[in-house]
Amino acid sequence: MRNPRFRSTTWEQNVFGTAELVAIGCVRCGKCESGRGCPRGIATTDPELAEKMDIEWATQRLINLYSAWHKELVRILRRFGMRSVSELRGRTDLLMHLDYENEKNETF
Repeated sequence: MRNPRFRSTTWEQNVFGTAELVAIGCVRCGKCESGRGCPRGIATTDPELAEKMDIEWATQRLINLYSAWHKELVRILRRFGMRSVSELRGRTDLLMHLDYENEKNETF
């Protein structure tokens, strides 16, 4: 099933991020706005190229991506003894600069 509105938009206008684009097959070629657009059919107005994009497949890939992010976030929150992201508000004591920690561990 093809969605005609899908091929008439560009991903940049919809504020999709790099992870989402890669999840649905973007090869980051940089042709999003040039000529015919994306050779994978992701960000194109060309009907021929748009036929390359399978909406159901892309939808499932995004569901998988967001589900994985959710599971990881829940795992991290549990390590802090929290149940929601809102509990992180104001908890600067949980912030750590990774480069600083790496330098500190190397000196000991």
